[in-house]
Amino acid sequence: MVFGSIAGMSVFSKQPLRGALFGALAALLPALLIVSAIVGAEIFLPRTRAGRALVRAPFLSSLAIKSTAYGAVVILILESKLGRWAAGYVVFGPEAAQRILREEVFPVEVSIAVVLLLVPSAVMMAQMAGLVGASTLLNIALGRYGRSHIEERFFLFVDVVGSTPLA
Repeated sequence: MVFGSIAGMSVFSKQPLRGALFGALAALLPALLIVSAIVGAEIFLPRTRAGRALVRAPFLSSLAIKSTAYGAVVILILESKLGRWAAGYVVFGPEAAQRILREEVFPVEVSIAVVLLLVPSAVMMAQMAGLVGASTLLNIALGRYGRSHIEERFFLFVDVVGSTPLA
């Protein structure tokens, strides 16, 4: 929203407050739609047959499918210009909203959206590698830990008398 406000003020320099309001609304509405679509998919998709298959799929496959689907949602929402149209309608009136619909979506917007999708994913993967180790993360990614199996294990706990002061 802050970036949208600054961009709106720079585009509508003769009316900076209205431009800032337009930019904030034009950024807020698509963000709400994108978050709603992704959260809705994460809540309701696992209850479907396709969602259960996605949960059982190897991690990398699931990540690739979700990233592609969520990326498509982001691009569709940005390309629809719904946020700009609604912001233009509220701030400048119906004529401005119709003019906004005829404008092209800047490739910069789509590029920023892609970066905002990829950077957190890369940071999350780096954090996971730091927590569980790179080889374990690789095994998780390849799906080696996707299905549970029974293993017999033996644990031995030994307490040697007087070992605490020695330690």
